[in-house]
Amino acid sequence: MRRITLVGILLLAACSSYGHVIPMSDTRYAITASAQSRMDAAESAGARAEDFCADRGERVHIFDIGNGTRFTGPTQVTVVFTCLTP
Repeated sequence: MRRITLVGILLLAACSSYGHVIPMSDTRYAITASAQSRMDAAESAGARAEDFCADRGERVHIFDIGNGTRFTGPTQVTVVFTCLTP
C-alpha cells in the first residue's frame, strides 16, 4: 500500500506544482498549488499541507479548499489549514 501511495504522489507531483506554505496567523497557513484540474491541484496542496504538519510532528486539519482559478494555463487552488497535535 505504501508503494502505491508513493507512486501516486510522484505522479501527482509530475503534473502539478505548489508554492511555499504561507503563515496567515499564528496557527493558520495557506498553500497554493497548480495543476491541469482542480482536483489534482487540491490533492497536491493537501499533500503538501500534510507533509508540512508531519515535519512538525503534527497532523493537518484543512479549513478551506478554494474553488480554483484558471485565467490561462493550469488551475490554481489555495488550501487553508492548521496543524494539530496528535
